[in-house]
Amino acid sequence: MLKKKEGKYDVIFYDNVYPIRFGPYLVDLRTVLPKEHIDMYSSGIASETCTYNDKWVGLPVEVDFNVLYVNEEILKEYNQEVPTTWNELIDTAEYILKEDRKKNPNSDLSAYNGLFDISSGMCSIYEIMYSFRNQKNDPFPDLLSENAIKALEKIKEIKERISSDEEFQSVIPYTINKLMNGRSIFLKYWNNIYSMKYKQHYLPGGKSGISGSCVGGSNIGINLFSSEEKKKGAALFIEYLTSKETQKELMASSNIATGIMELYDDEEVCKIVDCELVKNIQFINRPTHVNKDYDEYSAFFRERVFEYLYGNKTASQVLHEINDYSKIYKISLDEDDNSSLALLFIGILSGLMMIFGLCLILGAGFLEYGDISKFKCQFKWIMVTFGITLNLIPILHKLFVYFPEENKYSTWIKNNRYIFLFIFILIELILDGLSFIKPYEVNFVFNINNGDVNFEISICLDILDSIFLIITETLNINNYIVSFLLNEIIYIMFSLSNYCLIYGYKLFLYFILKNKEDNFLSGSINKLNDSSISYKNKNIQSDSRNSMNTKSKMGITAKIIEYHKKTSINGNVGKQTIITAPTTDSAMVRSSKFDNGYI
Repeated sequence: MLKKKEGKYDVIFYDNVYPIRFGPYLVDLRTVLPKEHIDMYSSGIASETCTYNDKWVGLPVEVDFNVLYVNEEILKEYNQEVPTTWNELIDTAEYILKEDRKKNPNSDLSAYNGLFDISSGMCSIYEIMYSFRNQKNDPFPDLLSENAIKALEKIKEIKERISSDEEFQSVIPYTINKLMNGRSIFLKYWNNIYSMKYKQHYLPGGKSGISGSCVGGSNIGINLFSSEEKKKGAALFIEYLTSKETQKELMASSNIATGIMELYDDEEVCKIVDCELVKNIQFINRPTHVNKDYDEYSAFFRERVFEYLYGNKTASQVLHEINDYSKIYKISLDEDDNSSLALLFIGILSGLMMIFGLCLILGAGFLEYGDISKFKCQFKWIMVTFGITLNLIPILHKLFVYFPEENKYSTWIKNNRYIFLFIFILIELILDGLSFIKPYEVNFVFNINNGDVNFEISICLDILDSIFLIITETLNINNYIVSFLLNEIIYIMFSLSNYCLIYGYKLFLYFILKNKEDNFLSGSINKLNDSSISYKNKNIQSDSRNSMNTKSKMGITAKIIEYHKKTSINGNVGKQTIITAPTTDSAMVRSSKFDNGYI
């Protein structure tokens, strides 16, 4: 219906795992609802479950989350505590089962249901993986990380020590029945079931204080293809249904949870709802944004993990298969598994490009041989200017990337190195093309009357050529050999000097580093470091805000000096944290690496 762009229904209810599926056909609620109304939800999990392409395409009518149902009567009977980690849950359940079967070998008491079936398996897998973060504020573990492997191994350990394949794969009615009869120590299920025999607690984690709970529930949005008048009416309805007052009433009457987190600080609400439990829940949204078709991705994810839980594959193997499902492999500096290879060839290609630029400049010298023609004159300077561009752009790129103060320009250049190179090549091509509008002329130099031979020279009409022409005329060169030698020397010296400045100095640094008796360079750098440290120490106690105000007022010279003294990008010379300056040896070692311009 929505794909047909029909406005038959104005208000759309949908499961919160489908923001990508329905998002393109729903109104951005920020355009029809007051800002403060959206802000009520932005601090909670709704910022993940209700957004699509930076648009709020829904608001939660209700929120569900998984909890651990704890049979506190059984725990009390065996003098055990509520577990906060998966290891504690395993040990506690294992102990109780052992002691209970001593009393009754035919006991039907179970330990933990798991909910690793087809319908709920994705949530159960994902929240346990999330609970294996190192720190509470860490993101979801990388699928190829040790934490992800440990999480899957822990799931299998739970199954083998205190549960079974059959119980893990049992469907929802099995869990509901256990919640009613009280014949399980622990159960995992959604928060919306009330049971007199169990108390809800947050799920355990890989270590105490770190947990995870998958989020479910329903969202409400507005049909993008409804008339403007109906959109306004739908917006009023949504504003009412998702208001604090209505959500508060629904919590009291229907035992639902809300996405408005500040309501869990309301005294009236907390008389009905366990607010402390909700505030301790560490919500995790299912991977709804990984793939356009969540159902397809979820099915693939579950099936691979089940091949480990109930089959013979390893945890690492299935996690690699899941990772490969949505990953497009490429050679990149951002890829951990091939960044070294990318760095190596970027260095090689950058060096070759720079050398090619120098070769173009040197090659221009061959056009000085033989007859002088308009084509030779034109092509000669194209080779020179294009060679200069290829030679210097990698250096310019790196200067921008490592500018002492990170800004939007340096960030863009760092992330768009190829576009940066292309822009300069395009400019060069445009300028070279414009030079054909007024091409070079060939002048005949008549020197017979002066006792010398005749030869031809080129007249160039661009700025660079004008400089050479002025120099030539100033020197009053009337000898074709001198003119030839002058041009050749310029090409060669330019190429050699660039090569030496870019590469040759590293040989010098190598021998300096090798011969530590020569401490001239060391002393110079130490003085620079000492002055840098002194400068920083003088500014440690300065207020950062005053520092920023002063910086905005300082002159260009002072700014250059400040940038010179920085030891890192965005490093503040006035902060204690970056006072440590590099040693002479370490500075020289770093500078001697092949790190010229990464394009």
